[in-house]
Amino acid sequence: MTDTIFRSRVAAASILASGLVLGGSAALAQAGCPTADDLARGITIAFTGGAVETYRPGREPGVTEVIGSDGFGFDYGMRLAHGTHLLLYEELVRGRPDLETRQTYDYGMPVALMPVPEAGGRWAVDVRVTSAEGERTERQVQAYDTVTTEVIGNCSYDRIEAVIAYDTGDFYIEGIHFLPELQLGYLAWSESNGVREVDLSPVSISVAQ
Repeated sequence: MTDTIFRSRVAAASILASGLVLGGSAALAQAGCPTADDLARGITIAFTGGAVETYRPGREPGVTEVIGSDGFGFDYGMRLAHGTHLLLYEELVRGRPDLETRQTYDYGMPVALMPVPEAGGRWAVDVRVTSAEGERTERQVQAYDTVTTEVIGNCSYDRIEAVIAYDTGDFYIEGIHFLPELQLGYLAWSESNGVREVDLSPVSISVAQ
């Protein structure tokens, strides 16, 4: 599977991320709206087009496990750190990982030392990517915007947009909307060769059933 195909599939399925609480309490007083305390049970976001993603805490602080579906039979799993850092991606077949599609990402440091998105911050890093095709090194440059408000259904949360540029032949760029209060984020858009490929909007958010 080529790098371009991998990115397109992940983008179409809307990559999500996880992170640490940065502060704020916009969601705490909203009846029926998930908070960070609900992450242990799982938080589900549904998107336009039928995509659905559920994320729960990983085995170490700052890590989230994600299970997603694009709504058309394509399912995937991810492991992410601090809102924007993909650690593992794999497709799922009847709920089980397809190991031929697994890709792991090594940032050269433990999760605890990787940055949590903060308004106005930047981070550049060389990432070692391992897949069935072998290993490669991929440069990432991340830039974090100011704090704004994200509205999902009847719920609203603080939001920091993380724009990530990848050193790839197709000049791939993506925008992740990171929600500090929920310790997670989702892919809002992506583009390759200057052409917008994905625009995603969340339509509902709930505690996983």
